[in-house]
Amino acid sequence: MKTKFLWISLFCSILLLSSIRTWADPIDRKGGWNEKDYRTAPTTPPMLYIEGNVLSVQFVDALTDLSIQIQDSQGMILYEDVIDGEMGEIYPISLDGFTPGTCQILLTHKLGWVIGEFTIQ
Repeated sequence: MKTKFLWISLFCSILLLSSIRTWADPIDRKGGWNEKDYRTAPTTPPMLYIEGNVLSVQFVDALTDLSIQIQDSQGMILYEDVIDGEMGEIYPISLDGFTPGTCQILLTHKLGWVIGEFTIQ
């Protein structure tokens, strides 16, 4: 009975997580993790989404000490933070008060870096 409940719970969780981001626009990413010198199970860089004035960082795998930096088109830093996240966790960043225009988000970690570009309207 416990096994059946576990499978049903897992299935429902997967459906819920997969549907959370269906209405948000994904941000194309460049870069990645360099895992040649890192001796652990492979990890995937976080996914990036934007919906309205909220940019979301969704952890595919658990990570610690992930540095986030958002810059405007002139290279001025608009936002900076270092965060930790568990698998499936979503870290929202409010873009309220940011000047409309094209921005870059840079994620850096000891495994590598990921950069994405998005527009604030």
